[in-house]
Amino acid sequence: MNDAPENTVGQGNEIDEGLLERCENALVELSRALKAVNFYPRGHPTLNVALDKARASFDQALESQNQLGFVVSKGGFNFLSRPVAPNNTNLPPLAKELYHRQVKKILFMPQITDREIENFLRVIAMEADLFRGRGRAEE
Repeated sequence: MNDAPENTVGQGNEIDEGLLERCENALVELSRALKAVNFYPRGHPTLNVALDKARASFDQALESQNQLGFVVSKGGFNFLSRPVAPNNTNLPPLAKELYHRQVKKILFMPQITDREIENFLRVIAMEADLFRGRGRAEE
C-alpha cells in the first residue's frame, strides 16, 4: 500500500514551487475555516467568508491538478512526499487535529464547494472520541 495519495503533477511528477505555495495557502485557509467553524454557527457571515476563502484557495491549487492529496502527520502535511510549508506555524494545529482523529490522508477534488468544506470541518471539529467511535476513522 502506497502512503502517498495519487496526484497528477506534470510529467515525471515534478512539483513546482508555485504549486507547493498554492497547497500551503489552501491548507492555511482550511485551518482558518476550521477555527471559524468552531466559533461561529452555520450561516454566520464571518464563517461564510472563511469558507469562501478556503474554497477559492483550493480552486487555485486545483487549477493544474485533477486532485490534491496530502499525507497527514502529527506535525504537518506532505504532498507527493514533499513537506508542505514545514515552517508555517498555521499548519501544525490542523495537522494535529487530523492526526488525533487518526486521519492519515486527505484528498480534495476539483469543484469542491463551501458546503462540502464546512461539512468536512464540522466532522473534524467533533470530539476525537466521537469522531473515531469504536475504531479508526478509516474503518
